[in-house]
Amino acid sequence: MAEEVAVIDHLSQGRTFVGFARGYQSRWTNTLGQHFGTRATKSPSAAIYNVQTTLAGFSQETQLQKDKDDDAHNRRIFEDNIELVVKAWTQESFTHKGPAWQVPYPYEAGIDDWPLARAGVTQKLGAPGEVDAAGVWRRASVAPAPYTRPHQRCSSPAPAVPRRSSSAADMASCRPISPRSPPPARCRSAIAASPRSTGAASPRSEPVPGALDPDRQDRGRRVGQDPRL
Repeated sequence: MAEEVAVIDHLSQGRTFVGFARGYQSRWTNTLGQHFGTRATKSPSAAIYNVQTTLAGFSQETQLQKDKDDDAHNRRIFEDNIELVVKAWTQESFTHKGPAWQVPYPYEAGIDDWPLARAGVTQKLGAPGEVDAAGVWRRASVAPAPYTRPHQRCSSPAPAVPRRSSSAADMASCRPISPRSPPPARCRSAIAASPRSTGAASPRSEPVPGALDPDRQDRGRRVGQDPRL
């Protein structure tokens, strides 16, 4: 996902943002989260502190311990996934050890049977530290790096905003969105001026200013040049 969104960020020249949300629909979350033991959350704390989430169907008042446990585990997995994605966007190479993911796997031993590392190719074309001196794959690298620096704008519904002050909240820079919150002023202006609102022909958009980090370019994280070989 990190790679796909980064490619879209390049194709749109920065005209993109990312939304993260915790699963609350049981038919999907229970199915897609089965390998993580994740069930849909009823966001019981959101129901207490923000009645609008209840009215919108995003939360339910509950005091059952099972529901509270499901909510806590759902959040742990959610935050672990965000942390992993943002590492992929912002670091030349990265490791990760969380409740849902380990990079590499197994984390301590690394991956010792990567053929191109044995042939010395990854050492030459990969990211710094991706392979250690013994030819063991130790760190992951995603190409390309995002067009937007340090990464695309992120938003999240208010009940799903990451809580970890030292990691997810800082790194994801998620803008909380209430279920009934109006769009930002600049978005309202754009909507009012859009062809659908005015009936005018749609002008060709000008590129959004932006550039890749030169240091990342030097290390081969440009579109079309994959350093993971």
